[in-house]
Formats: sequence, structure tokens, C-alpha cells
Amino acid sequence: MEDNSPECIARNVIRALNDPDLEEVAERGRRYVEGEYTFEKAVERWRGILKEICDK
Repeated sequence: MEDNSPECIARNVIRALNDPDLEEVAERGRRYVEGEYTFEKAVERWRGILKEICDK
């Protein structure tokens, strides 16, 4: 998506729902979420945030 405005999100949801390969779109989304939103990834993000705060 170009940005996270409501209009952009709505456009992309409609585009995905109208995609003839909706199953593949959903599968790619599931794999992305499973890979990027793990406990380990959250720990990495928080570690970076806390390091940045503590180094000030």
C-alpha cells in the first residue's frame, strides 16, 4: 500500500477481494504476518526501542 490512510486501505481491500487469485493473496498475507509478527520479532523491535531510549 502506498500509505495507511482509510481511503488507501479501502481501495486495497476492495482490490484484494476482487482479485481472481484471492486464495493466493490471503496465503501471502498469512505468511507475511506469521513471519513478521512473531514473539521473536516483537522482542527485536522492543530491544531496539529500549536501546535507543537508554543510549540518549
